Amino acid sequence: MKRPQPAIHRRPASAVARSPRTRTEAAIELVRAEFERERLDRDLSLLARRAALSAETRDACRLKSRNLRAMLAEADARETADRKTP
Repeated sequence: MKRPQPAIHRRPASAVARSPRTRTEAAIELVRAEFERERLDRDLSLLARRAALSAETRDACRLKSRNLRAMLAEADARETADRKTP
């Protein structure tokens, strides 16, 4: 039995961008665009704060790592010196 041909895939009406036809539609689109811009600005500022916090945390981890490595190196040096002295 043959299958029916698939229907042509059409985009939903909301996905198709069309230019506003009236002043009211243009005003609505303007408000939507401004809200979207403000939302994106807020998101960018939030991401900038997160990036700064992450950089501070990364730097603190690097410093802690250096200090711990130095402490371990000193402990290894002491153990090596203790083994060599009879």
